[in-house]
Amino acid sequence: MSLADKFHIPEPASIRKFSQGLALSQLRLLVILGIVACLAFIFAAGHPIISIWVALIIVGWLFVAGAAKVSED
Repeated sequence: MSLADKFHIPEPASIRKFSQGLALSQLRLLVILGIVACLAFIFAAGHPIISIWVALIIVGWLFVAGAAKVSED
């Protein structure tokens, strides 16, 4: 028996409360906010038509990805 096995060392709270589902939802939120910020920057730079087309492409892609995920389950 090793010395580390004799003592109970509690895990830090940050490791215990880590949830992969929570991390994925936060990552999705970060990606969405990044995309919105990029579209706002393109719109503010004087290219509203391009930002509208990019937004429509992204919404269409998300619709197809969501439909594929639902049909997969």
